[in-house]
Amino acid sequence: MALAPGAPGPCIAVPPRATQEALSRLEEEGVLDRRRSVTHRDGRVLVPVIQVPRALGDGWEPLEAVLDVNPKLAPREHVAWLLEDEVPPSLIRQLPSGWQVLGDVGLLRLPEALLDHGATIGKAYGDALGLRSVLHIHGAEGELREPDTVHLWGERDTCTVHREHGLVYHLDPAQVLFSQGNHHERHRLAATLQPGERVVDLFAGVGYFALPFARAGAEVIACEKNPASVAFLQENVAANELQGRVEVRAGDCRETAPEGWAHRVHMGYFPGTQAFLSTAVAAIAPEGGILHYHDTAGGEDPVKETWHAVLEHPALAEGDAKLLEGRTVKSYAPGVVHVVLDVEVTP
Repeated sequence: MALAPGAPGPCIAVPPRATQEALSRLEEEGVLDRRRSVTHRDGRVLVPVIQVPRALGDGWEPLEAVLDVNPKLAPREHVAWLLEDEVPPSLIRQLPSGWQVLGDVGLLRLPEALLDHGATIGKAYGDALGLRSVLHIHGAEGELREPDTVHLWGERDTCTVHREHGLVYHLDPAQVLFSQGNHHERHRLAATLQPGERVVDLFAGVGYFALPFARAGAEVIACEKNPASVAFLQENVAANELQGRVEVRAGDCRETAPEGWAHRVHMGYFPGTQAFLSTAVAAIAPEGGILHYHDTAGGEDPVKETWHAVLEHPALAEGDAKLLEGRTVKSYAPGVVHVVLDVEVTP
């Protein structure tokens, strides 16, 4: 039977001077257990082993002891250890290599074969990552991008507070999306802003980009259609004391966005971003401004593919748009990436 973390397990007590020799010999014999921590206790060093070795050194004593989990143990290895007696080895090999942690709630995307063991797997990730609840996410549905989730383990109330770059975000991952994969982009864009710039965020969500923009000194109009996201957005504006910098406008951005006002327009929505280009261009101030355009693309040059699609839109006549920079943010699906274009626009 596999040893569960927190249970007494075999180890070798050695004099401190023999620690390095013991580690080398035990590893060479293949019995060193790197899942548990080497521990100083009562003047000796306890070295964890999978089983007692064939030969012991001078002054070595085999015994059973409870040792902490090795802090260097990767979370996925920790989860696999917790599941050794619970899930068949063939399924353990299918454990996801990535996950999201939002506050104290975890999000997994489990292969279909693992869903029958969802509660057990959810608990293992919860224990390994120190979480309160764990959800499985199938994806996002509809125009409002509502998450399709299954509760795996822990508390049913999944409202949480996520902290990032000094800001707090109140949210419920079972109701609204929050992509941690965009955190470098959020930080990068906010760093390019000058105090006093006027920014329209057409798809503000719970404030992923609007809050960093406002904290950087911008005046922000944050448009959002999803009622759940609007409620969290308003809460987050207050929680971060940004009421004077962020105006929340509930409803479809095609009806709520200003015209001729913005120095920048942020378009953090896909797929289907092109449907909102006319609204974005109309929001740009008469002296011109910048669109931050998000979309997905594949092919050999996703940035070029996305740029050509933007140029074909009737809202941008020839000469009205200039590509300042294009970049890949993250992988979105096999062969497809998330692309962002910074486009200078002259209305």
